[in-house]
Amino acid sequence: MKKFFFSLVPSVLCSMACMATDVSGDITTNTTWTKANSPYIMTESVTVVSGVKLTIEPGTVVKSSGEFTLHVVGSLYAVGTLTDSIYFGYDKNNSLVNIWNGILIDAPSTDTSIFRFCCFEDVDKGVYARSSNIVISNSVFNKCNHGINVSNANSEINNCLFMNAGYGIFCNNGYSDIGDNVLHDNGWGINASIGKVHGNLIYNNRYGINNGDSVYGNVIAYNENGVTGYIVNFLHNQVWNNKIGMEYSYMPGIVEHNGFNYNDVGVICSTTSTDNFRYNCIENSTSYNFKNGTSNVNMSYNYWGETDSARIGSKIYDNNDNHNIATGIVSIMPVLQSVDSGCADSVNVPGYGNPTSVINLAKTTQLNVYPNPVSNSVTMQAPANDKIKTVAIYNQLGAQVYSGNVNGNTTVIDMSSFANGIYLYQVRMTDNNAITGKLLKQ
Repeated sequence: MKKFFFSLVPSVLCSMACMATDVSGDITTNTTWTKANSPYIMTESVTVVSGVKLTIEPGTVVKSSGEFTLHVVGSLYAVGTLTDSIYFGYDKNNSLVNIWNGILIDAPSTDTSIFRFCCFEDVDKGVYARSSNIVISNSVFNKCNHGINVSNANSEINNCLFMNAGYGIFCNNGYSDIGDNVLHDNGWGINASIGKVHGNLIYNNRYGINNGDSVYGNVIAYNENGVTGYIVNFLHNQVWNNKIGMEYSYMPGIVEHNGFNYNDVGVICSTTSTDNFRYNCIENSTSYNFKNGTSNVNMSYNYWGETDSARIGSKIYDNNDNHNIATGIVSIMPVLQSVDSGCADSVNVPGYGNPTSVINLAKTTQLNVYPNPVSNSVTMQAPANDKIKTVAIYNQLGAQVYSGNVNGNTTVIDMSSFANGIYLYQVRMTDNNAITGKLLKQ
């Protein structure tokens, strides 16, 4: 049985200290905030001026006593560890408000601010980057109006947890690499105009993914609206148990090899053409697998859970159901006669640990993949008591660039002819469990 698994390895709670250091105004020389001198209490807004770097050590606590901002015009380096994270929050003992403004980054585009193993709580915008590049990983964003907001800048957001936010991740007019994150119980999960959205677990939000350039390898489950907006390429995703699996009003580029399963409505369409909407599994919806808009559309070469056209048609809403409204006809023939290889048999969404702990996302696997980065050949090795069934590799656009049958413990793949860049691999074991990860070719 094919399954998708996600798990979190929680670390210790965000640490607190007793001694306090008040901070305010401009930071005009390179400065380090230390764990020994924390918590640092912002008694008014703090600005890291242009050309200056603020370094925050592992285990440091930063609190705001009001609606203040840590404004970075220079650069910020906040890197904790798995066992000693950095905490950003408001001073609950001395603040008259229960939220603070967050970190605003206005640094030049040549500078990159880095956050790793950080916790953000009770904040308007955890990190707000305007025309400033950011790298954020292994961090928690809890009870934020916006977890991360990026405008006109490049961003890498990986292995983070977003919950109880208005917006988890909002990226506009800049290239984004958003991968291997968990987003749950937010108003909006991910909004990304340009870049990659891959390998994320997105569940129990009002909106899962809204807009995306290249969206692949995600699990999108138990949301009110799974996928909405303008999606260019949508590949190898599992869209399960949402009220609406996918709703779009713009012509997507390619929607292939996805599983739409057990949604109230699988797909709602109001675009004019769906010629590249194929090789998907759209089945087991409560009401309709496909609900059409005003135009005639082509939905051939999809799998609908069965092959009888009459029974398939009974789960499709189009002009054949209501002649009194302007609804187009859905053409489904020919249909796929069996499940597409990109469709999972089940999706597992496990529980998660303490919501304020820093996390290290890891797939539930003991697969050994080396070397990574890879220059020539990569080896994938399963435990002695398990075997690899198949391997598939996808480029950053979600296009499959390699596939192979293994049926053994170890396989060696020649990547010497691959272009340099990041690739997503999907390994299916002999029990059909799916294991995914990233490869860097250089």
